[in-house]
Amino acid sequence: MADIDAGGNIVLLDADAQEVRVFDSRGNFLESFGGRGDGPMELRRAHTLELLPDGRVAVPLGRTGPIKVFGRGRQGWELEEIIDFKPTPGNDLCAFGDGRLFATGFQREGSWLISELSDPTSSLGSGYRHPNQIIRRALSGGLIDCIESAEQIVFGFEIQPVFQAYGLDGSLRWTAAIASDYLQLQVSEVRHPKTGAVGYAESAQLDHDRLFLVAATESGEHVLAQLGRVLPEKKEIVPRSYLIDAATGIGAYLGNALPNVLSIQQDGYIALFEEPEVRIEIRKFGQMGHDEP
Repeated sequence: MADIDAGGNIVLLDADAQEVRVFDSRGNFLESFGGRGDGPMELRRAHTLELLPDGRVAVPLGRTGPIKVFGRGRQGWELEEIIDFKPTPGNDLCAFGDGRLFATGFQREGSWLISELSDPTSSLGSGYRHPNQIIRRALSGGLIDCIESAEQIVFGFEIQPVFQAYGLDGSLRWTAAIASDYLQLQVSEVRHPKTGAVGYAESAQLDHDRLFLVAATESGEHVLAQLGRVLPEKKEIVPRSYLIDAATGIGAYLGNALPNVLSIQQDGYIALFEEPEVRIEIRKFGQMGHDEP
């Protein structure tokens, strides 16, 4: 995950090194913090980050939290806060300009999908319906983005072809689904042969689609949803992109020509490339679908 801060610097999470790294607009390395471990400034199982309006960086640790919030102090980056809002994990985060921070993650009581971390009573959405909580939690994971202009949160299920938009009053504004050419990940309920305890298993060795990005444009008019078609035998993931109207949920398939998008900016986006070497590019929106790095 990568984003651009108010000073024009690139802030990215290297999930392999468990480090947050900062580069200037020309790609020159400036500083880093983190590292794999359990110390105050260290990270473990971090997979995304969220730049907050006040310049701080929020990093959820794994799929069960907690969330570490880092800010600049007199001697550089410091740990300012640990948000351990159980039972809601911080699968994905988004923030509004007034500082409200929302996280996805199945909340058992009420089966909520999205929770406001500063207000435990403010929860949105309804998770996958199943009598077993393990199955409900496994199928209720997803990604979100906050749309400031509409005071709306868009949610996409990670392993289901469904997207939803919620107002901050909890109202469901629209539901959209990928109507064709979606490869569903095969999941199954398993039981322990002796105790009968219910578990969950994924057939990840088969071709399937998985959601990797939900990102609103700066205008708030559209949402880019990007799935990865996972091809295990080829050891390849092919990005598949969809553009959704943020007001109605009406969408269109853009094809697989767009690279892996990490975030959308005012006049472009940050893209990730893995061949011939791992790199990111800041791309400007061009004319007639041609983007300029």
